[in-house]
Amino acid sequence: MDPQDPGRGARAEAPAQTRGDARGAAGERGALWIARGPRAAEEALLSRVDAHAEAVREAARAGGAPHALAAVLAAPVRVVVPSRSLREHLAARLAARRGALAGVVVQTLRRLAAEVLERAGEAPRDGDGVLQVLVRREARREDVLRAELDALRDGYAAVTASVSDLLDAGFEPVHAEAAADALAACVAPAAARARAEAVLRVASRAAQALAALGLSHRAAALARAAERLDDAPDLLPARAVHVHGFADVTGAAGALLDALLRRHGATVILDHPPDPADPALGDLGVAFAERLRRRLVLAGARERPIEAPLPAAATPPAVRLREAPGAEAEARAAARTARELLDAGVAPERIGIVARDLAPFAAPLRRHLRRLAVPFSGAPGAAPVARPGARALHALVVLLRERGEASVDTWLAARAAGGAGRARALARDGAADLRVACHALGVVRLAELAALDVAARLRGREALSLPVRQGLEAVADAAPVAPGRTVRLRRRALAAARLARAAREAGAALAELDALARTQGFAAHRAALARLLEQALRWPRADGPGRAVADALEALGAALPEGFALDGVELALLLARALEGAEAEPLGGAGGGVAVLSVTEARAHTFDALLLLGVGRDAFPRRVVEDALLPDALRRGLESVLPDVPLKARGFDEERYLFAQLVAASPRVFVSWSSASDDGRARAPSPFAERLRLAGGEPERVCAAWTDEDAAGPALRPAYEHAVLAALRGGPGARDAALALALAEARAVEGAFGGPAPEAVAAARRAAREAWDGAPGAPPLGPFLGFTGRRRPAAEPVFVTRLEAFARCPWRAFLAHDLGLEPLPDALAWRPGPDPALLGIALHAALEALVRAAVALPERDTLDAALAREPQPPRWPPPEAARAVVRDAVAEVLEARGVALPGYAEALAQALEPALARARAALGPTPGVVGVEAVGEVAIPAVPGAPGLRLRFRADLVERPAPGAPPILTDWKSGRPAVDASSAAARRAALADALESGLLLQALTYAHAAPGATGRYLFLHEGAAEDARELALRADDPALVQRYREALGDLVAARDAGLHPPRLLARDGRAPAKACGGCELREACAHGDPRARARLRAWLAAAPAPAGGEPAGAGADARLRALWARGPA
Repeated sequence: MDPQDPGRGARAEAPAQTRGDARGAAGERGALWIARGPRAAEEALLSRVDAHAEAVREAARAGGAPHALAAVLAAPVRVVVPSRSLREHLAARLAARRGALAGVVVQTLRRLAAEVLERAGEAPRDGDGVLQVLVRREARREDVLRAELDALRDGYAAVTASVSDLLDAGFEPVHAEAAADALAACVAPAAARARAEAVLRVASRAAQALAALGLSHRAAALARAAERLDDAPDLLPARAVHVHGFADVTGAAGALLDALLRRHGATVILDHPPDPADPALGDLGVAFAERLRRRLVLAGARERPIEAPLPAAATPPAVRLREAPGAEAEARAAARTARELLDAGVAPERIGIVARDLAPFAAPLRRHLRRLAVPFSGAPGAAPVARPGARALHALVVLLRERGEASVDTWLAARAAGGAGRARALARDGAADLRVACHALGVVRLAELAALDVAARLRGREALSLPVRQGLEAVADAAPVAPGRTVRLRRRALAAARLARAAREAGAALAELDALARTQGFAAHRAALARLLEQALRWPRADGPGRAVADALEALGAALPEGFALDGVELALLLARALEGAEAEPLGGAGGGVAVLSVTEARAHTFDALLLLGVGRDAFPRRVVEDALLPDALRRGLESVLPDVPLKARGFDEERYLFAQLVAASPRVFVSWSSASDDGRARAPSPFAERLRLAGGEPERVCAAWTDEDAAGPALRPAYEHAVLAALRGGPGARDAALALALAEARAVEGAFGGPAPEAVAAARRAAREAWDGAPGAPPLGPFLGFTGRRRPAAEPVFVTRLEAFARCPWRAFLAHDLGLEPLPDALAWRPGPDPALLGIALHAALEALVRAAVALPERDTLDAALAREPQPPRWPPPEAARAVVRDAVAEVLEARGVALPGYAEALAQALEPALARARAALGPTPGVVGVEAVGEVAIPAVPGAPGLRLRFRADLVERPAPGAPPILTDWKSGRPAVDASSAAARRAALADALESGLLLQALTYAHAAPGATGRYLFLHEGAAEDARELALRADDPALVQRYREALGDLVAARDAGLHPPRLLARDGRAPAKACGGCELREACAHGDPRARARLRAWLAAAPAPAGGEPAGAGADARLRALWARGPA
């Protein structure tokens, strides 16, 4: 045998057990056969099983000696494999080759161990679940581990993994002292050695505790089976034993293989695959299997190669390389290839789609394989699709682990279990409103909701106003501030009684969770959990998550020892483990069709065609990560005590071995990778793919979907792809027809029926697309870019502040004022300081409250009433009383906006104190106050296009310096001065530009309210220069008044015409608008779509449309351009 290539040779020879009576006698030396690749290994195995099967047939045909046939069947031929996936694969291969087979058993090594122990009268109880509980308990006793892991969520899982490695390697408490001595001799940092020694102590104590409970680790069952088999080989009746598919084993599994070799003369077939880049040579990855080979030889196995295999197994694979632009294209190409192979007559079960990690490909593979009618199945547990109930199960585990510290959102998610009927019931019960209300109140944790004093927080109100609008409602009594108004936007509210009920329900749930947190027996936990699910969370037990939890508890009850006590976190650990895979659908079917497998599940499989996906850098080979608690440097030190302790560094050899084995598993192999990630970042191919490319396999380029190259291809396409191509390249009729077919196909695939007819949906989609893209005969920008339709004639004057907001951004004004949209509160969001807009609103409310506390004025005031009063000097309240007035005013503002975070009102009130002091200083010592927040109306003469324009305004403060003197109407501003120039001429020029832009209209509107009136702004920002704080205007400057009226005319004309374009660009149409980044309503805007900005630029660059010649109505383009010329620069 060539030592460089153990698979080379010239002649095949069957092992002794396949000649003669094919029986392995106890004590007969076993054989180790070296195969060159999975196909050669599988063919060797199947030929040996054929010989045994023929012996059974001969016994059956002989007749007259039923006892002979019974004896043959009583001692079957056993094929031992490492995984369930390989067992099912080999069973299918044997059935396809020989039909029904008697006297042949294919079983995993673990199942063989269980059979041996059952025959010996032993029934070890699996303790793997309890082990993680014991490890957590013991690890918390170690200061060095507790200090670093206790604060982490599930931090002790790392200790469990290290302990399991030790137990798999055969570690027992008797090894603890020798292992500690071996660690002490290692050269390593003291802290690393201290952690490793702590892990050894945890492993020793956990193993002792597990044994005391009558439970065993998975390694203990294998080791015990090996001992019993050595003592009594008859515990495993077998005519022959063949071991297939192993490349490496743990210490306990190796001990059982040793026993099979010694006592049953087992034949072990070990795969040494060839180098994918040069099949004439052995791959260097066989170093991964070298430890197993040496072990078997030391156990007495006779090593020999499997030479001259059948031609089909000896043919080097034809490898095709593919580079795809992304995971979606890679999966789509694989599905198309699978479809082509099926059409060419390849059996679906002989096609494999394999990836190192299936997670990135699960969804696209499911989508494209279904669309192309390719039958497929994944291995058990492979990339399952979570059902809606999986979220509720996850929330339940989090509740058990965190209890009162769990978020209210988690509690609401746990309550949502129970299917569509439960979801509808929760919707009727206002679950969505309850979530918004909790965030508005700053209630984040379940304990906070349970302790909520609703009456105190709502200050006796019957409902909490939410920052959500819902429809319109009629105004019962017209208020003086809005004469003639008959409807208004309705704000949603949550009744105080409903909120109080939620607090009680949260308290009941928290009580049950606290009961579960106590250390107690499993029966008590089970009863408390039942109360939590049925009474506090109202889960139905018959189906869905309730059924899954009931099944998990049943399994846990059977597995846990009698009287075993748990605390709440430990129960959560066990329940999470028991619920793995619950409420999830498998990937594909139940075993038939194309096999979709991970690399681990595909070990030792063979295929007629293999599609290997995701062969990219850091994906395959995967990154090998060192164990932080028990690094390889210390594991090597333990090899003197535990020779089979796994080394993480061997993962490099393992990755190369797996790749070589996969490439050798099929005569046709497609190796693909993605050149870019989902977010567009460049990705490099794997070194494995690079070696194949350097060996002469230039990759073919998988074209991106919907490109010209893709569209020209002859490949079979589902209706969905025809619909997309028709949308990109077809006419309107073809688009609608293809989309209707695609919708019908999708409903059939997903089992979704009902709803609008596909043709109606296609027609609606066409209308929406034309509105967005701009169809012939449509307005120049369309409704999604601001053409909302002509406004009905106003029944009431418009507020001038709304016209200013309209000038800044017409689309935002439409969203905020016409639709009443507001951002939803998020109590978990970081608030670095007061929101500028909210600060301004709070400042106005605080100043109003202070003035009302100083001057006796009516609650709702009008300008006419204010001007009829005698001026009064204010009597400001004392400092403490003033602070209370401000705090109450700010709290009312926050509550009205649906923001009630604890402490936020106090913080905002304190933030306003400097501005309030500046306001009082600006008013002077003896102001003559006649009104506050006074609403007035004024007719503005000679406005172009709006001769009868009437504006409404609200003056923050109305003063008369003396009885009968012209009034001064003040507007408070919390921001910096809008006009901040050094000279009077520069200030006037800046003011003229602001008026022309439509941004400082309010002061001149005030100035028109009464003869000789002065309108002024008082800027209260701390950074304002003293000479720029006040900006006063009168209606006696013709130039300024003319600009004011022209701006009003353009704004009113555009608003009445329904023109609300989003200001995605600056006024010159070049740079993006600065205000978009801070807009709280940007989620309802096209600001993130570069196509929208491109359309705006194209429209601005185009020649203006002739007046009267536009489809949208006379002058729409001109009005829109006039509007765009206003607003911020």
